[in-house]
Amino acid sequence: MQKDVCKTGDVFNVDSEVLCDGWYVCAPCGNKQYFKQGQVFPRCFQCIDDEGNPEKLRKGLGLWELLTTRANLGNPLASPGAKQK
Repeated sequence: MQKDVCKTGDVFNVDSEVLCDGWYVCAPCGNKQYFKQGQVFPRCFQCIDDEGNPEKLRKGLGLWELLTTRANLGNPLASPGAKQK
């Protein structure tokens, strides 16, 4: 079993490899998406749709922030710091 190397709040660049399964949030727009280890972080299509200008999202720009790892699912779509019931 692999030990998690990621911590909530870690940020990763677009086009980098996903190190840990978990829920991530696009830093610019807040779009949440689940990624599995070994995938590559894509450019956020929600940002492209919202901005209407994909040229703003050049290759290698953009950040994905880890919300929760698979080992610590809790409520993956809750806001960080939100109280759980």
